[in-house]
Amino acid sequence: MPFFRSMRRVTVVTAGLLLATSCTDAPGDTSAAGVDPSGSASASASPPRTEAVLGAMSRLPTEGLWPGFSPASIPVALFDGERTLLVGHAAPPEGFTPLEGTDDVHAYPGRHPAVRGNMPTEIGGVRVAAVLLNELVGLTPERAAAVVTHERFHVHQLERHPDWTVNELARFQYPSTDVQQLFDRRLETLALHRALGAQTPDRSECWLRTALILRRKRMGELPPAVAAFERGTERQEGLARYLERRAAGIQTVPDLAPSGYAPEDVRGRAYVTGEALALMLDRYARGWKDALENSANEVPPLDSLLWSALLERPETSCGFSAAERADVLERAADAVDVTLVRRESALRSFESRPGWRLRVMTESRPLWPQSFDPMRVMRVGSARLVHERMLRAGSDAGYIDVYDRPALTMGYLEDPLGSGIREVLVTGLAERPVVTIQQDGGVRIAAPGVEAAFAVARVTEHAQELVVRVR
Repeated sequence: MPFFRSMRRVTVVTAGLLLATSCTDAPGDTSAAGVDPSGSASASASPPRTEAVLGAMSRLPTEGLWPGFSPASIPVALFDGERTLLVGHAAPPEGFTPLEGTDDVHAYPGRHPAVRGNMPTEIGGVRVAAVLLNELVGLTPERAAAVVTHERFHVHQLERHPDWTVNELARFQYPSTDVQQLFDRRLETLALHRALGAQTPDRSECWLRTALILRRKRMGELPPAVAAFERGTERQEGLARYLERRAAGIQTVPDLAPSGYAPEDVRGRAYVTGEALALMLDRYARGWKDALENSANEVPPLDSLLWSALLERPETSCGFSAAERADVLERAADAVDVTLVRRESALRSFESRPGWRLRVMTESRPLWPQSFDPMRVMRVGSARLVHERMLRAGSDAGYIDVYDRPALTMGYLEDPLGSGIREVLVTGLAERPVVTIQQDGGVRIAAPGVEAAFAVARVTEHAQELVVRVR
């Protein structure tokens, strides 16, 4: 594996599964990609059968979901726990063989290296939508097929709208422990929840305007990069959820967790608020999808489109009682306290994992994040993050790749990733990592789930810990 040439380009895994346990601090949505349960989820605790999902994919709507979006034209890679099925790929690469009884499906034994999560990826020089079917536990084939539509839309976004991508590193600048910011955010969430569920058009519009007023205040107090991250995620991920909902034919309103999202769950919340804003645009802004898809200038946020749609309507807004505001404020303060305790506990748990440890330290220049799963990252200090599932980081000096095991990164000052990574720690290794010193002086390190290579580095060992100092 070659050393990195592009240091600051970040690729992240876009999770197709959004579980309530990772997104909210209250009971909520438990279905794939966060769409509300509506009787479509299976009672089974196993994933849907692959053949049934393929059949459901052929029956779902293929046109009319979004201007210019044709799901059937986008290849898909499905991993079912035993094999990777490549669907609709014009030239499957070596290793894939035709699946008997199908016209455009090829199979690869095991999980193809390019399939690391529910995300756009590239196989045989072609961008495809990857989905881990084995993780869609409890879903019907039809709901799983809608998740495939969700990921296909991400491919459409990348190809048609590369400027819709977001700066994932800005998320870690979010003031998660600011009680006032969380208070405002939760009032906004509650107002949007009431707008979605209102029984009359007047009440719906009243609460929607309240939510937009609260949002305008809150966004104005956030660092610009953080506000752009939140709005960009609503556009990128919220619209994918919205398309998944339409493909599945779900009519119920999304569960917007009126009790509030966890302080650090900025990304998970944006999935649902983005979907909610899209549904509101359906009510108040005819033609909004065409306007967004064909925008020649800077792409407007979804909430800005709603503001424009309400300009000609009566300026009414609803309000919260003093008791409601006091309750939301108290809960926000409690949630911040819980977050701080949770950070300390997560750090202790990571550092106390038994076994060998691998510590990579940079002496002259930082490593840059190249790939990580944004849904499985926890901040545990001012500049420290625990990547629970995967991390890939590197520079011209080399790289470290950690997969299916946690890793801790340490950045600079209050910036965990945006200024680079100065240290990576992996704990809980069952065996001593294998260290290979090459003839040119380079160092390679390998362990289950870990691979690293550096052009110039010094390796020392003490008490079941390998320390790699990269020069």
